[in-house]
Amino acid sequence: MSQTGPPTERLLVNQPSLRDQSAWLLVLTGQSAGQLLELRSLETLVGRATTCQLALEDRGVSREHARITRCVDGSYRLSDLDSTNGTYVDGQRVVQKVLEEGDELGLGPLVKLRFGYQLSREQLDVQRRKALAGQLESALQRHELRLVYQPIVHLGSREVVGLEALPRWPREAGVVTPGEFLPAALASGLIGPLGRWVLEGAVGDLRAFQARGLKLFVTVNLSAQEASDPHLGEAYLEALARLSLAGGELVLDLPGSAWTSLTRSFLERASELNARLALQDFGTDHASLEELEELRFHQLKLDPRLVTRDEREARRVCLGGIRLAESLGARSVAVGIEAQRQLEYLAKNDCVLGQGFHLSPPVASDSIVDLVRGGTPGKEILPSL
Repeated sequence: MSQTGPPTERLLVNQPSLRDQSAWLLVLTGQSAGQLLELRSLETLVGRATTCQLALEDRGVSREHARITRCVDGSYRLSDLDSTNGTYVDGQRVVQKVLEEGDELGLGPLVKLRFGYQLSREQLDVQRRKALAGQLESALQRHELRLVYQPIVHLGSREVVGLEALPRWPREAGVVTPGEFLPAALASGLIGPLGRWVLEGAVGDLRAFQARGLKLFVTVNLSAQEASDPHLGEAYLEALARLSLAGGELVLDLPGSAWTSLTRSFLERASELNARLALQDFGTDHASLEELEELRFHQLKLDPRLVTRDEREARRVCLGGIRLAESLGARSVAVGIEAQRQLEYLAKNDCVLGQGFHLSPPVASDSIVDLVRGGTPGKEILPSL
């Protein structure tokens, strides 16, 4: 009997170890979130073109964005096709890469995919996030979400000088945790409306605190997606312009992965609108020193995983972050302080600001005035007179 098909395909079929193992792509974020594609062909095109095996409609994805090729040895190779916004694997831009189980692929700023051989459980997780996103959209429209604030304390004076605004979603069936609804917002595109709601609500509450004589700044978390997507970023900048901020009132808190060329214009314009910038998760996820110098951030936030550990290496990185902030004219912020010994160590080594449950958990807006003026019972926070 004669064999048919190209030589590469014959080699694959004749290898028993590969016959029973199919690879899959699961769309994690974007308009097609939840879609699952089995990689049956020797080549799979991903992009906006309808001729692609995985056709996506999201902004930032090129017509033919990337190709996935099944190799003779059964591995899968990802190739970027000169896309406009780049192809990423686990946050690193790539031209070509052999994919491994669990790799997260980024196509531009909005779409993420997961590569793997067993994705059924993760597919269920994506479907749950899609259902939760629909409920979140309704909750935003019905004004069901609330803001709470975690105090940011000056470690020298032990007084509250700032607040981190955090969204909460109470429901009759129980509170939906941020760990549940924030990934749903990111995956569905609701992170833009949610972020602007947090921004406007936090600045509105800040105005009320200022009217009662409190001198505070407020920190709002901004995702890499909001800063890097032109449409989301423009809407955010329009909201900033409407709020007419004074310098030092608002700090935008961004992850290190957001400090890229895609976000440079956004960050510069946000600074022009009097928003200050903070880099979060220092020690585990941060920009290069060159980017830190260029972007003139106001705060450097030490990652909680470093702050809460007592190992010598973690403390050395904390000290390095404190000294780096000083050298760049920024304020060091220890995030996640959970014990008195951590508080004392950080204060002794000139860390400027801190926050964490040892100082105070997040509290409702109507508790802020009493907390700032009265401090805490254990005197972790002292009264501001």
